[in-house]
Amino acid sequence: MSYRGALLHLFWRLFTISSRVLSLALFASLFHIYFGIFVVVHWCAMAFWVVHGGTDFCMSKWEEVLFNMVVGIVYIFCWFNVKEGRTRYRMVAYYIVVLAENSVLTGLWWVCIFLHL
Repeated sequence: MSYRGALLHLFWRLFTISSRVLSLALFASLFHIYFGIFVVVHWCAMAFWVVHGGTDFCMSKWEEVLFNMVVGIVYIFCWFNVKEGRTRYRMVAYYIVVLAENSVLTGLWWVCIFLHL
């Protein structure tokens, strides 16, 4: 990878993770219990998505389940490839979900702050 490509990749990760952390922090500042519910639901959905994708990194089934659960936690903040093959559609699907979540979380925070609900 060239220096320009590495720098572009660094900024891509920096801005996507920063926007995710900011939207989660804004939402958590007002909706404490709902934030926990949101994180658990997102984690379960992402872990199910990874399980459904059929990864095969570990030797035993239980290790694979644990691996998929950890990947689900990582997917709260950023996407990375866990399966061989084409990644374009999986990546686009992930970023569409994260964009929608970030928009809804930030929108709820904005409505609550500026409309004093």
